[in-house]
Amino acid sequence: MHTSIVTLLVILLCIGTALESYLNRRKGDNGKLIPLDIFQQILLAFSMLNNTQKLCSYISKTNEMKSLHGIRALSMTWVILGHTYIWINFQALTKSSVISTWLNNIEFEAILNGWLSVSSFIFLSGLLTTYTTLQYMNKTGGKINIFLYILRRFLRLYPSVLLVLGVMFFLPWLASGPFWSELPGVEVENCRKSWWTNLLFINNWRPVNEMCMQHSWYISADMQLHIIAVFVLLGLYRNVFIGIALGFFLILGGSLAVGIITYVNDYDPTILLSTVNVPQLYRIVEDIHVKTFTYFGPYCIGIGTGYLILKHPKVDLGIGVKLFGWGCAIVLGLSSLYGTHKWNTGKFPSAEITATYAALHRTTFVLALAWVTFMCITGRANTIARILEFGPFIVMSRLTFMAYLVQGPVIWTRYGSLKERIFYSHFNMLYEYMGNLILSLTIAFVGHLLVEAPFANLERLYFSKFKPPPEKETPSVLCHVETEAHAGENETEKSS
Repeated sequence: MHTSIVTLLVILLCIGTALESYLNRRKGDNGKLIPLDIFQQILLAFSMLNNTQKLCSYISKTNEMKSLHGIRALSMTWVILGHTYIWINFQALTKSSVISTWLNNIEFEAILNGWLSVSSFIFLSGLLTTYTTLQYMNKTGGKINIFLYILRRFLRLYPSVLLVLGVMFFLPWLASGPFWSELPGVEVENCRKSWWTNLLFINNWRPVNEMCMQHSWYISADMQLHIIAVFVLLGLYRNVFIGIALGFFLILGGSLAVGIITYVNDYDPTILLSTVNVPQLYRIVEDIHVKTFTYFGPYCIGIGTGYLILKHPKVDLGIGVKLFGWGCAIVLGLSSLYGTHKWNTGKFPSAEITATYAALHRTTFVLALAWVTFMCITGRANTIARILEFGPFIVMSRLTFMAYLVQGPVIWTRYGSLKERIFYSHFNMLYEYMGNLILSLTIAFVGHLLVEAPFANLERLYFSKFKPPPEKETPSVLCHVETEAHAGENETEKSS
């Protein structure tokens, strides 16, 4: 069945590409555009020529927010770097004792505490959802069809999730090895039993040892946050204080939940690879790391940042405020990222400090990221913005969602098929990382052209009839930064 669907998609891709090539030649003959019927527009949605051109273009429709591409791309490389180190089977290593030395190196915390990279995606999702939804509400006088708001996200994510989910069942045909049953084999078996939880976006509430595509918990959590966000956004539009209050209580509730769970169960502050208590590690993943409430803070910070960019992009910030802001961002960002060093070196602080760090470090890290984002987008940090707007980052950013999905099967297949032990060194792990990164992006490129871009085009084609009327007057949350709403929505899904 899966093979037949992929074959059909390839046929549609070939037909759409041939049709666009033909239309381009016809246009070249007389210089006039040829009217297209709906059937031709559907076929052209699969055209590899058009989709490749849009993918590889350094021009962004949300031009004022190009810095987000760099944040998204760098977060994606951070995710793959962390998984390259973490998912390896330590029985497949020689000189694995070097790990104890690495744990004493504070710079290695960027990998050990790489779980924070997911908070970056959550933040971006909240920001872009707010940015595009409030723009839409500006044009409709505050009206929003909640059913379509949710349905469009489902339709945008489903094709890519279905494709990668189907690929999971073919992994045993691709490779084998003495360690296959310990990670890839488990993942395939879990998907046979609980694939439906991925399609309902609830797999992050399954026991971790039964979760299909364990890394896809993030997509489910993000979908649930997307649904919850509509109530905060309605509050923000109606009355900014109501929206702020809702966001504040979500942040407070999520942080308290994480802190209390950590304190009551005497958990570590986050997932620590240095722990000798492996069962506890899995319980932390299951009870905290993959749960939606854990990311109320990062998501609501994203909502707040998106609102400020819309409402107050030109707010006057004196030199004192800027210095204070950058100082807080540096302190919060570094302390959140490197704050686990004491635990990793065996110097355990009190249970109260552990619970406090567990409750706050994701939100404080995102607060630092929010400051950098706001300053870049509003033109107050041009040097950093130019780095984040680097052309290849824009292309990588558009592949992020598909790359996030496929990096799991890529790494699992590599490690599950090992037939010789690896000498554990940073140099060798760098080679592993570059291979995982390049292969993930390459497969993501194919998946983007085959599924992600065509179905995004079809979704826009169908929902174009639901476009809001032209804005006639200045609403209460006037957008100071012009952009195309649907283009922003595209970026939202790819931040997932």
